[in-house]
Amino acid sequence: MSPLFAEESGTLDLALPTQALSPLRALWGLAQVAIACLLAAYLVGWIEDFQRVSRLSAEPPPPLKKVVVTKYEAWERIYRPLNR
Repeated sequence: MSPLFAEESGTLDLALPTQALSPLRALWGLAQVAIACLLAAYLVGWIEDFQRVSRLSAEPPPPLKKVVVTKYEAWERIYRPLNR
């Protein structure tokens, strides 16, 4: 008879070895969960980026108010006296 089976009162029971939860096995399980969460976050970000880029359109920017500064005004702004 095979050592995996135990015979008691005429019936065969499957005798499985008991597996203790090792720290390495628990760490591997947590690592798999963490990797799955990171992959899900990456995919969600990728989808959001794709949606944002697809909504972009080539429109000219609004006209900006231009400020013209003469060279004398620039000189005064840069080298203004300290007592002013």
